[in-house]
Amino acid sequence: MTATQTSPSAPPTSGSGENGGPLSRLSAQNTGLLLAWLLAAVMLVLYLVLFAARKSALPGNFELTSTVNNAVPLVFAALGQTFPVLTSGLDLSVGGVMDVSNSLAATQMGTGVGSILLWTVLILLFGAATGLVNGLLVAYGRLQPILVTLGTLAILQGIALKVLPQPGGTTRPW
Repeated sequence: MTATQTSPSAPPTSGSGENGGPLSRLSAQNTGLLLAWLLAAVMLVLYLVLFAARKSALPGNFELTSTVNNAVPLVFAALGQTFPVLTSGLDLSVGGVMDVSNSLAATQMGTGVGSILLWTVLILLFGAATGLVNGLLVAYGRLQPILVTLGTLAILQGIALKVLPQPGGTTRPW
């Protein structure tokens, strides 16, 4: 055998054969994503089966609307966590920002469109300012992100309790 020949038992070097094609490489690279979709599908089927077993019917418009309405705040929190997680961090203050935002909205928003728009902008600015403070403390203060955001969470939860000490408040019915 010369140096350029390969033995017959050596695996092929192309993308076909025993190593699998592009589909197997794609699934191997995205195993976590595939598992997440599989878990979501299993949970959806489980939800439908349990609902049908209890009510003898599939979920209707009210149930689907309620589920979506309850999930939206968690989806927004997950979106807020995306950038910190992608940069190998974790922002624990997201819950505190949501607490203060909800407290301010429940106590300060009036029934007029002007009041709603004003407080919406102010609440968004509050969230952005909180993120800026956290970022400055981590980047220029050289503090650990988990400690900064944990401290911010504690402070913001205290502010939320001061703004709205007990459940209440009203928002405009649409």
